[in-house]
Amino acid sequence: MDCIKKWKYTSKHAYSNINRLLIKGATGLSINALKKERGDAKVALDLLTSQEQEKYKQLEQKVIAYIEANFDYQLIKALLTGKEIKFIYQGAMQDDKLTIS
Repeated sequence: MDCIKKWKYTSKHAYSNINRLLIKGATGLSINALKKERGDAKVALDLLTSQEQEKYKQLEQKVIAYIEANFDYQLIKALLTGKEIKFIYQGAMQDDKLTIS
């Protein structure tokens, strides 16, 4: 995912954190649990079933869109895992621009 390089929130661990999130989303297992259950592999993707690989690709496309929209990691994680998302409005409303009928 080249988009991680240009991501506003990139870090030296960004790629591995996103990969862990995608593996967990596709399999329900952490990378360590996956390797323990299915055997060790240099690349965790090699341990995925074809169905899990398809799920991984679907999630990856979502993550690419989220990264390109500059969502931070916590928001991406919440969107992929179904966790609660809380938004805090930090702008000021101007009454002259708000019309309620």
